[in-house]
Amino acid sequence: MTNPHRVGLASGGCRCMSRRRKSYDDDFVRRDVLVLMGTVLAPQSTKFVPYRYYKMVEDMNAIKSYNWNDFTLGYIYWEKLEPIGVDTFDPLSREYPLMLNWPETEGKKRDDYDNMHGRGTGNIINAYSKHLQHRDFSDRYISTTWFPKFKLNRARGKTKSVNDIDSENLTKKTKVLTRVMDEYFRRDKAYFPMYVNDNHWITIVMHTVKEEFQVLDSNSKGAISQRIRNMIAILRAEISKDIMKANSTLEAKKIPDVSSWPINEYKMPRQKDGVSCGIFVMWCIKYWDGDRWTYEFDQEEINASRPRIVAEIIFSEVNKLEKVKMKIVKIMEKE
Repeated sequence: MTNPHRVGLASGGCRCMSRRRKSYDDDFVRRDVLVLMGTVLAPQSTKFVPYRYYKMVEDMNAIKSYNWNDFTLGYIYWEKLEPIGVDTFDPLSREYPLMLNWPETEGKKRDDYDNMHGRGTGNIINAYSKHLQHRDFSDRYISTTWFPKFKLNRARGKTKSVNDIDSENLTKKTKVLTRVMDEYFRRDKAYFPMYVNDNHWITIVMHTVKEEFQVLDSNSKGAISQRIRNMIAILRAEISKDIMKANSTLEAKKIPDVSSWPINEYKMPRQKDGVSCGIFVMWCIKYWDGDRWTYEFDQEEINASRPRIVAEIIFSEVNKLEKVKMKIVKIMEKE
């Protein structure tokens, strides 16, 4: 058997050792299982489990205190996301590096592939937006990512939606009036996370005081493309249709039409990678007040914010899974 102190412990060697000893001691069995688990979770593209993983199970008392959740989250998910072009996952082949070690180009390819297959749904943006809306943001309404997509699809004649109940409600007159009054005009600003070019998130702000549509794009090169401008114009036209429909039911003061409001881009911090646009959108919602940035940030701070965003979403008051929160707290207390 290869010396584990030198290059790592091979899973086959571990099984042979188990047969030679013919031992069913619980501690040894657990070691065997954990080493084999390490072979699947963290092979590091070799046929050996690096000794630092095997070393984790040498001290049985340490196993209980080791953060296996962090270990699993850090490896099992990424290990099974191989570069595009591989039909199936083969844990024994170990031909590809962990996704954590992919170059930017491979990460971008995977991101584009996921977006093409409907995985860029904005679930994290929606969860964080609900958390923010529950806090003291009384001057702004925060839309879901689904709403702008529905509006664009409706303009293109695609009335079918993945959520038929919601799409039906959006077209009812009573719902339209409520939406116009409560979402568009009750507050000074309405924020719309918009998915563009099938691979990028930007922030649209309908500013009812300034009477303009603001654009915040972390990947802007100085001026938004005509394609994106056209998409925003379509969203503006669809909102205008809602307003016209709402005005037809009102006898008193009419709601202002937005169809001629200008589309103006505002400067914002630039992203320096190809994957963090969603977080930039969250920070636009949080720190752009329609006139200025209330907090300055950059790519480095965006990167460092990921764990905090997850924690904020999990422990938000809008998350009613209290038992899950308690379990996470208990895990944290063991650290």
